[in-house]
Amino acid sequence: MLNKFSLPMPYNKKLIDSLLDENNKLEKSRITSFYFSLPSSCNLFTVFEQQRNDYVEYPDFSYWKDLIKYSLDKGVDFIYNLNNPKNIQIESADFQLELEKLDTLLNELKSTGVDKLRVANHKLISYLNGNYKHFKLYASTSFEYKLIKEYLHFMQIHPFIQQIVPSCDVNKNFELLKNLRKFNNQIDIEIIVNEGCVGGCAMRYDHSCEVLKNSALKNKFCEELYSKLCADTVFENPLLYLCKSPVIYPWEISEYNKIGIYNFKLAGREDFKRDMQKSINSYILYLRGVDNIKNIENESINSIIHHIANIKLFENFKIKDIKPLLPNVKHYVKSGHLCDSICGIDCKYCYKCAEKIKKVLGKKISKISKQPHYVQACRIT
Repeated sequence: MLNKFSLPMPYNKKLIDSLLDENNKLEKSRITSFYFSLPSSCNLFTVFEQQRNDYVEYPDFSYWKDLIKYSLDKGVDFIYNLNNPKNIQIESADFQLELEKLDTLLNELKSTGVDKLRVANHKLISYLNGNYKHFKLYASTSFEYKLIKEYLHFMQIHPFIQQIVPSCDVNKNFELLKNLRKFNNQIDIEIIVNEGCVGGCAMRYDHSCEVLKNSALKNKFCEELYSKLCADTVFENPLLYLCKSPVIYPWEISEYNKIGIYNFKLAGREDFKRDMQKSINSYILYLRGVDNIKNIENESINSIIHHIANIKLFENFKIKDIKPLLPNVKHYVKSGHLCDSICGIDCKYCYKCAEKIKKVLGKKISKISKQPHYVQACRIT
């Protein structure tokens, strides 16, 4: 079976073409769907999206509708993200107006040919299922479920959900993923492979709940809080962060195939404003690496991971050099289900891997000690 990859929809037709042209060159994978949500400046933006699209200079829905239709005409599925997990304030005086705007958006999406929604709120899932039968509903990773009981209960109360995306924190929990697949063979399981978020981040759910249209507030409460604290965590011990990250590397995909998982997601639309071409190149490198790791072995490790793409340290690590030093996926196949309970206490496997990288690649590390570092929109010097 081919691996099916879902990617953020690029924001111009030329880049859409460059991504989909890659399907003609890949042997083991296909780009089968795009996902997307509107910028907050758009007249049809609702309160139910996460604010991940920074192209606020395009407020007219017609610009985005044209790209969505173009993508669909190219033969890929399209998923609109209504994936903000925050509690819906049904007692708010504006709630009825929010539902009316949602209705307008959904009717526009339907007329364009969109029939899939990614959702992260129980009330909204029930509302959509009851009132918009045209749409297939997918569950967002922003539910942040990490227990088999949570997934089983979720699928019991929402049996019509057609796809789930587990929290990236369980990416290496092969027992959990295997049992999810065993429990329900009909539901799709999609795994985020390249996000590179801090493993076990205590702020991820809260961060996902943000919808801030005021840029001053966004700077104060997002970039000065979430991004800075993430950066502080990363640079306290960047090698340990890399080893404990839930990233799934291209050479590890085959282990997921063995347990019946073939659906994967590449993240990174937050970086589109800064350098969309760089993000597209990263996706292409990842997919080529799944075909054969030799295709990308001379690339830097940060060229295929979203959140560390601008960290100078990792630019010095070629994939062929660091690959044998990173934690081996076989360790997680055997013991990954224990990570949530014993990591850093009874198990120091990742710590040992980080020390090995420091020992082997130490000279390269020392070269960048005075260079500026970036994590998402945050700059640390």
